[in-house]
Order: sequence, then C-alpha cells, then structure tokens
Amino acid sequence: MRKLVKHVRWSILAVILLFLSYVSPLFVTTALGDTAVETKLFDGEIGQATIAYSVGTDQTINWQITINKNQQDEANQVAFSLSSEGQIVSPSDVTSHGVSFVQNDNRLIEETACGAFDTTTVTFKTSQISALAIQTTVETSGKATSSVVTDLGSVTVNVTDPEDITVGTTSTVLQESSALATSGSQTETSASIEMHSADSSTSEVTSDHASETTQATIENQVPTGGSSTSDLTNSGDALLGVAQFFHIFANQATLNAHTNGNLAVGNLTGHVNFGTSIHDGALHQEINYIQQVTQIANSSFVSATSNRSNKVIFGSGVTLGLEDQNHQAAVYVNGQRMDHLRTSEVYQDAKTPYIDFDSVFQTLATTSETLQGLEQTSGVNADFSDNNRRTIVLGQSAIDQLSDSLPVVLTLTDENGQPLAGGTFELENQDTQQEVEDETTSQQGTVSATDLPSGHYAYVETQAPEGYQLNTTPQTFVEDSSNTADKIVVNLSKADLEKDTPITIKGLSKQGTAVIINVDTEGASEINIKSQIKLEYSDGTTRNSQETEDFSDATLLWNFTNRAEGQTINVNSPFQGTLLAVGDTVNVQQNLDGSIIADTVNINSETHRWDLQADAALTPQISLHVVNIKVASQETTSLSGSKTWIDEDNKYQTRPESITVDLLQNGTKIDAQVIRADNNGDWHYTFDNLVKYDSQGAAYTYTVTEEPVAGYTATVNGTTIVNTYDTPSEPSEPSEPSEPSEPSEPSEPSEPSEPSEPSEPSEPSEPSEPSEPSEPSEPSEPSEPSTPSETSESTTTTESIQSTTDRSDQSKKLPKTNETVSYQLPALGTAFLAIAGIVLIRRKK
Repeated sequence: MRKLVKHVRWSILAVILLFLSYVSPLFVTTALGDTAVETKLFDGEIGQATIAYSVGTDQTINWQITINKNQQDEANQVAFSLSSEGQIVSPSDVTSHGVSFVQNDNRLIEETACGAFDTTTVTFKTSQISALAIQTTVETSGKATSSVVTDLGSVTVNVTDPEDITVGTTSTVLQESSALATSGSQTETSASIEMHSADSSTSEVTSDHASETTQATIENQVPTGGSSTSDLTNSGDALLGVAQFFHIFANQATLNAHTNGNLAVGNLTGHVNFGTSIHDGALHQEINYIQQVTQIANSSFVSATSNRSNKVIFGSGVTLGLEDQNHQAAVYVNGQRMDHLRTSEVYQDAKTPYIDFDSVFQTLATTSETLQGLEQTSGVNADFSDNNRRTIVLGQSAIDQLSDSLPVVLTLTDENGQPLAGGTFELENQDTQQEVEDETTSQQGTVSATDLPSGHYAYVETQAPEGYQLNTTPQTFVEDSSNTADKIVVNLSKADLEKDTPITIKGLSKQGTAVIINVDTEGASEINIKSQIKLEYSDGTTRNSQETEDFSDATLLWNFTNRAEGQTINVNSPFQGTLLAVGDTVNVQQNLDGSIIADTVNINSETHRWDLQADAALTPQISLHVVNIKVASQETTSLSGSKTWIDEDNKYQTRPESITVDLLQNGTKIDAQVIRADNNGDWHYTFDNLVKYDSQGAAYTYTVTEEPVAGYTATVNGTTIVNTYDTPSEPSEPSEPSEPSEPSEPSEPSEPSEPSEPSEPSEPSEPSEPSEPSEPSEPSEPSEPSTPSETSESTTTTESIQSTTDRSDQSKKLPKTNETVSYQLPALGTAFLAIAGIVLIRRKK
C-alpha cells in the first residue's frame, strides 16, 4: 500500500492543483458578493461612527454601527435615534461589543458617559424598510452643573431593494455649520453624498454640485400648491387674513436661531432649522410657503406624524428634486437634501403664487390703520405710576362697556359664494320652543336680529329661492352677555415699551375677547423694546414663554402705528403676542411668543409659534352662513344643420356616400352622426334631447365639426358644413429627351498565352512499383474571341480578390464572475502529472 501511495503521490498532487485552479475564482466572487453598504454618521472632534447594513433572508435588515471616540476633556454619552419616513423605528436583537449600549424605544444610548474608546460595535435588526434616518446626539457632562446636548445631525440611509444590491459602499461627507442657539452648543449638519463603486474611481459630490448630479429639476413632477385661501378656509374671517396662520409672515426672513413655527416668506436665508416642534395633538396640518431660497438648513421642517400632516410650497424659481442619486425618494431644495420632508408633502407654484405678498400686505396696512383709529375701551386701567410694577388691567369693567348682546347676521349664498335673495328663515328660541320672527333674505343675501335676550337660538330655512334646494340644517347660536366682548382696545406710546421694566397685562380672556394694543411709534426710525411682557388671565393663571400647538389663549395683538418708512423695531426683552409692523424691519434679540408680521424679520433668539385668535369683524357680531345648491335643470334643446358641397356637382366623382358629423359640448365631443344624401340629394343632420344647462345652471354651448373627407376642405358656418373640393393642379409638360451619345470603339482583345509544358512526374517511392505515366495530351487551340457588340464596351480584365478574416480567440469566461479562466495552474498540474508518470514508468523498469 505504501508503495502504491508513494508511486501515485505526484499524480494526486497534480490533480489537486488542477482542481483548485478551476474553482478558486469562484471563491473570490463569493467573498465580494457579501460586501455591505456603509454610511458615515459623524466624523469630528468627538470621534467617528459609521453604519452598515445587509439584507437578511428572513424579511429583516441587519444593521451594524461602528463607533470610535476620541479623548475628551469631559465625559460624553452618544445616542442614536431611529426613524423611517417620519415614523419611529424600534430595533430588535440589539447587541453591543465593547462599550455597552442600551435600547430605549427607538433610541440606542451609550449606557454610561465616558471618554475615549477604541472601537465599539452595536448590531440590531429592523423590518424591511426603504430608508433609515439616524439622528445622532451627544450629551456632555462632568465639569458643568448641567449637561449640554449637541446635535450631530441626521443621516438617511436609503436601502437598496434586495434583488438590486450591487457590490460597493456608500459614505456620507459631513460638513458642519455653526448655528446660534439658546444653549450655544447646537450645530446643524448638512450632508452631501459620495459614491464608491467597486469598479470605478471615487468622486465627491458637494452640496453646491448636488443640484446637477444627485437629482434633476423635475418641475413637471411636483404638483402645484394651489392657493392659500383654498387651504386656509377660515382666513376670510380672520382679522389678519392668511398672515394670521403663520409664525413669520414677511417678504424677507433670516433665521439665526431656532424658530419654532411655520413660515410664509418671500425669500428665506435659513441658517438653522424651523417648524412647530411640539406635538400636543391640537395642530392637524402645518403649512409653509417659501417663494425664494437663498439658504436653507437640511434639518428644516418637522416630520409629519399620524396626527399632523405637512404641506410645503416653494416658488417657481426654486430648484426641487424628488429623488437621490440612487433613485430613492428624497427631497432636495436647491441641491440641499431635506431630512424631514416626504416627497408627497412638496408642492410648487405654477403661474399664480400660493400667496400674493404685495396684495396681502396692502390689506394688512389698511387693517392696521383701521385698528389705529379705534378709541381705547372704557374701563381699561393702564397704571404706570409705579415704574417697577406697571400694569394694564382689563377686568370686567372693560367688558361691561361692550354691547349687552351681539347682533346676529345670517348670509345665504350659492355654491360659488354669490348672495341669494328670496330665501325665508325662521328664528326660534330653542329654550322656549317659540318662534321669534320670520325674515326673507335681502339683495345682499342676509337676515339679521339684534337685542336678543340670553338664550339658545336657531335659524331654519323654510323656503329656498326659486331654482335652489332647501337647506333645513338648523343654524344654532348662543346669546350670552358673559362672552359678548369681542375686542378690547388699549393705546400706548413707544416710550411705554422702551422702559427697561416689565408690563403685566391682567384680565385676559382665554378663548374669548381679543385685545388690540396700538403702539404709536411717532414716526421714529428705530424702536427699542426693553419692556418684558407678562400675562395674567381672568382665571388667575399666568403664561410663560413656551412651545405649544394650543393657540386658544392667543388673544393679544400689538399694532405698531404712525410708522416711518424703513423703520426698525428691536425686541430686546422677552415678548408675548402677535406683532403687526407692516413695512418695518423686526430684529428679535430675545425670546418671542406669537406671530411676526413685517417686511423683514431677523431671528437672533428663539421664537415660538402662537397664532392670534381674532376674527375680522371690528363690530362684534355672530355670523352664520347657509348655502343653497342650484337645482339642475332637465330642460333640453336640439341642434340641426345641413351639408353643402362645392365640387362642380361632383365633376370628379370624388364625393363620398356618407360623412360623419361630430357633436361638441363646450368644446368636448359627446356624440357623432353618420349622414347621407336624401332622395333630393340634400344632406342634413339633427341632434335631439340635448341637456340645456349644467348643474350650476350655466347653459351648455353646442357646436359641430366634420371628420375629414379625403380631397375636400371643410368649413363650418354656424350649423352649415361646407366641403370644398381640392382641385388638383395640371401636370407640367415633360421635357424633350436628350440625344444618346455614340458608343466608343471597343479595344482589341489581347492574344492568349501559350500553355506551359507539363513537368516530369517524380520517381515513385518503394515498395510499390509505379505505373508508367501517361503521355500528356496536346493542348487545344484557343478559340477566336467573339466580336464585341456595337453599343457596349467589354473589358476582359479579371481580378482575383482574396479576403482574409482574422479569427480572434474567444476566451472562456467563468460562469459567475465573467473573468477569463487562467491556464497557468492547469498547465502546471499537467506538467506535474507527466513527470510523475515518467518517474513511475522508470521505477517499474
């Protein structure tokens, strides 16, 4: 046995080498196929972190975060928050190797704050998702009495479909930009994407270049935003119109500090994020309108939730993209990726802007002047005698000066808002079940009642105007002297706000009376507000600066009057209430709660959205609205007409046996009719039972056209269709043919050459006896060449063309890698096999 093994060992080795030479490329391909996709989370003074993923076979995605921390003066604690398309993501199977990380809902948090460590990995699983957003924060503590949380930014990893994953990695280059904030420690992070392919060189795409390479301008794919009045249906009843529904309403806005609210701005320079951060459940939709963008932070806006949706409208001049370089859904604004917006939330102006700022500001200027003309409400007590305890007391005495009951006005309109006269309404006291009065709507479509005692009432329509459906829904309202106050007016001077002592406003009503404070600026070029504004409500509660979605207690408006052109207002102390300063520049240097309505707004300190609750009526009243729908008319009509021919009485026999007439309703084809000549040779058509009016009562317009007839041009004169024959033009006279040229004389054929003598046959080789060679035959005489024809020239030249086709070797490719098979190892194995065979044979001998 040993001898046998000894004899064949070289052969076995050769066979093994030959086998490995064939299968080794397959092992290399399998290893490359397992490469994961990696993204950088942060890279800075604190350290570095990356995240990688691979798609599992159990409908899950496997994630791994790798963190290295640099040495720090103070201990810090890193945390990662996970979400996908605005929804939180709770990971499963969380494990950590190195420093311990723990899970808290959708957060992965370093268990104990510490300094540097070399490498820690955190692995976890998620369900199959299209993208994972990772928000990274670090909390620093130790030397300071309180901790400081630094936001390292948010990075979104788009997950490639499992069937489309290719070998390669994705990394994210982070560029930090400092931002002024209350804590002084927050940073905004913008990201540009850098792709590394396994078979291509690395190329970086910066934020400035992203608009050209990472997404296309897709104006045709972004839906139009419509109009603000369509979305903000209550804006017509609001004192400040559409401006009342935005935290900042301005032609120009620059954000240098956290702006907790929505925007309607002509041009935005946003160095920091904005949006209503708090989620109380009271706000169901947040609308932002940005007509032009000079700069915008990637963390702008607040992600939608199940309770709140987003609508963001950009001006037509803003470049928008709705996908990244991996063709995954993403929102880009002038090349800057937005972390908190979905593609379905983005809209863009078409021809008409979402908000016409010039028009709105003109209306606001008129409103400001009207408010300025109001007298201060009797009973208001502005006591500034103690400079350190200045108060404005509204109180019941001020409310008592308002009317004891509110007038009631009901307006009847059609679906388009046009007033309807002739509708009859019954007013009923629901407490006593007694009819108060019957009244018919005027030409303005209104009925009204005044001086009603306290109680519960209802208007009910008993007869609709002719042609309209009756609306029997009761329109209820309450007359209550305790809530009849609508607006209280207080007048102050600019000097009252420029004193460096607080003003406390007492007796404010929650969900009730609006307070208008007119501030006479006396035409000054600059106003410096140094007075802190404090609020106390009639129920004894106070209000401090805060983030909120609940605006029901926002009843305070500051109206700055007698403004100079180019006036500047500096808010240098904490301020509460909506600020109306049409045409002014407002610089916010201290926290402000309320809306800011001005030409230019510069935010240098934190602000909070707190929308004013005040209706448009300057004379308090209860307003009701009823709509009647027009009854659709079933009246019908008909359309008849004739067909005439202009073709010399069918001289060319081209007239068809029939034609097709199309019927159009308001320009749209709704019917067709095939007509023929009658017994008298006349052509007629008739369309009957045509609906005369649409559902709005507007008459339809009916017209006809003819489907094309070959050889004729059709015109329609009213209801008559005229077909004119297109007479063909006479053909032109053909030109005389040219004389043929004389043929040239053919050349004489050359003499054929004599055939060569055949060579002697070679001597046959042994062993067979060669046969005697036969006598060569005499060559035959060549035949005389034929005489060429008179009309053509013949040439007896014969060319021999030999084409050579080079055949390239077709190298064999491996089945998975498509790589060329290497023949070096097989050749080496074969050589070993041959040597082993020779050695074996020689040993046997």
